[in-house]
Amino acid sequence: MDDALIDALLHQHHLGNRNGSVFTTHAYDNIVKELQEKFEKPIDKQKVKNRIKTIKYNWSYYYDVFKNGLSGFAWSPITKMWSAESKVWESLIQAKPKAKELKNKPIPNYDKLVELYGKDRATGEQVETASEMRQQWATLIGEGSMENIEDIDHLIAQNEVTLESCDNVGDNNVGEASSKAKKRKTSKNEDMEQIMGAIQNVALAMRGGNLIFKRSMARLPIPEQEVFHLLDEIRIDSRLQTRAYLYLIGYPVEKRNELLFK
Repeated sequence: MDDALIDALLHQHHLGNRNGSVFTTHAYDNIVKELQEKFEKPIDKQKVKNRIKTIKYNWSYYYDVFKNGLSGFAWSPITKMWSAESKVWESLIQAKPKAKELKNKPIPNYDKLVELYGKDRATGEQVETASEMRQQWATLIGEGSMENIEDIDHLIAQNEVTLESCDNVGDNNVGEASSKAKKRKTSKNEDMEQIMGAIQNVALAMRGGNLIFKRSMARLPIPEQEVFHLLDEIRIDSRLQTRAYLYLIGYPVEKRNELLFK
């Protein structure tokens, strides 16, 4: 099934159903549908995402050994293995002992996963700037891809890695960094933290709204006097409360102008 999943990911990648390193909700829907048709098993979006995480984790182990290609090594799409002369292998194993187990071990779909995720690990860590995160967030909202709380949680999870990466990138060159460069990096990190703080607030609000909605549904019909209390509970913008109230209960026509233009 992994082969089919990776091929489906590549297909969605080539179709452009991806924002940076994050596949759109539409892409996941297409992937789930394709896998269900091929395997006739109870496959859902969450199972797909969990399997992708496992595949990426295993692949990154191999990628970090052979990252960016090594002098004297060649990748064979037929054998799915890296090949090189014995002396070249010996040098690599001395530098990276874990390479020894990969000398005669095929790595399925390695080249495809490089195309999918190689850019994210180009420096050994998944690094995104604050501006890229802002663009990704704006794009997802603009196309209506943020369908549920899981999509927001996914963005938050992605950025947790990013924040850690940003703290570590360039540590070896700290002595060479100018004061201006440090300030710029700090500013970007602060921007990103503010963005992710806002996203987390949205996620919490959605969770709270879901609980209130379930509670209110259990006791329908809702008395009119409780409507405003519920609007306060879900923290509707005060400028929108009146219109929301009118929409929900159908305020008398003769009073609408008075409230709307108050």
